[in-house]
Amino acid sequence: MIDYRILVQARMSSSRLPGKALTDLAGRPLIDHVLSRVCEVAGPALVVLVTSNDASDNILEEHVIGQHGIAVFRGALENVFLRYQDCLRHFPCEWFVRICADSPFIDPDLIALMLRAVGDGDHLVSNVVERSFPPGQSVEVIRTEVFQALSSDLLDSYEREHVTGHFYRHPDRYRIRSVTTGGASFGGRRLVVDTPDDLRAAELMIRESPDLLRGYAAQAVVAA
Repeated sequence: MIDYRILVQARMSSSRLPGKALTDLAGRPLIDHVLSRVCEVAGPALVVLVTSNDASDNILEEHVIGQHGIAVFRGALENVFLRYQDCLRHFPCEWFVRICADSPFIDPDLIALMLRAVGDGDHLVSNVVERSFPPGQSVEVIRTEVFQALSSDLLDSYEREHVTGHFYRHPDRYRIRSVTTGGASFGGRRLVVDTPDDLRAAELMIRESPDLLRGYAAQAVVAA
């Protein structure tokens, strides 16, 4: 297995669903669902919550450390790219997996599959190059050396906010291995929690359709 860490990106100051990371979902904070799933892939020692140094995230840091014993890194609120770079200086690894905290149903088997798919010449393994997985099943595995070689000062505002945006804008510069569903359709299924409507839908799925919340790795096709 490669040398890696899983970095979970979260903040409390979401505009569409304020306090989202600690919002209750089926009796547990949203972030707890995410962390429990990524910890199925890697033990807590390999997971880091990457949040901001804004005071609104104090409560998130306290919760994650107190309830999960997972390391928390705090950095720039607006420059998320720099936040990741600073985190990786404190928690070095050859590769890092980027997971967003609005994905309570992220499939641990899909993360594990994409970690196994990493090749020697790859810079990024991603299932969002061609978006065929449902929202909430996004996984990116990034080579740290290549990521750290970029200067956030040279990126535009979009690339500073969207951590991997620079790579997708310049596919000629990077070896990006794509993972898709191979044509399988999920009928517009939405597994992300970004709005109050998403939260209500997630509650309903947990109660009535729990079979929809796992099994996405079985559909994964890794590009040669």
